[in-house]
Formats: sequence, structure tokens, C-alpha cells
Amino acid sequence: MESIEEVNETIVESMMAFEEIFASILNSIKAIEELDGSLDRVNSNKEDTILAIQNISSVTEETAASTEELSASMEEQAATIETISSNIDSLAKIIEELNELVNRFKI
Repeated sequence: MESIEEVNETIVESMMAFEEIFASILNSIKAIEELDGSLDRVNSNKEDTILAIQNISSVTEETAASTEELSASMEEQAATIETISSNIDSLAKIIEELNELVNRFKI
């Protein structure tokens, strides 16, 4: 049979082992809590990034729509300028014809 000292020594060693296990468990809990906090920050940053991308997408769509409207407006202006140019050519011909008619009546 073991002596009392050996039993006490075994108990002390067991207690030290349990204290080390307990300390390891506490360290693991602390690490898990830190990891949880990091995950919360990552999720928050992810949400911010998603919102930023959605805003960029919205601005891009608005810009594309404005560009299409501007393009249509420029096409209309080009058509109007072409019509004005044609009218100027026609007016120049009419002026030339009128000048010829006026020159016939000059003495």
C-alpha cells in the first residue's frame, strides 16, 4: 500500500494538472472570445463593403442612363443642325435667285 506522502504527492500532482487544464480552458475561452470579436468586425466590414458596392452600382446605372439621354440629345441636336444647314443652303439659293431677278430690273 502506498504511503500517505505518496498519496499526497499524487493529489498535489493531480491538482496541478487540473489547474493547468483549467488555465488552458480559460485561455481557449479568451481566444474564442477574441475570435468572435474579430468575426463581428469582419461581418460589419462585409456589410459596409456590400453597401458601398450597391451604391457604386446605383451610381453607375444612373450614369449610364444619363449618358444614354445625353447621346439621344446630341443626336437630336445633330439632326437639327443638319436641318438648319439644309435650310441655309436653300435660303442661299433663294437669295441668289432673288438677286438675279433684281439684277434684271436694274437700269
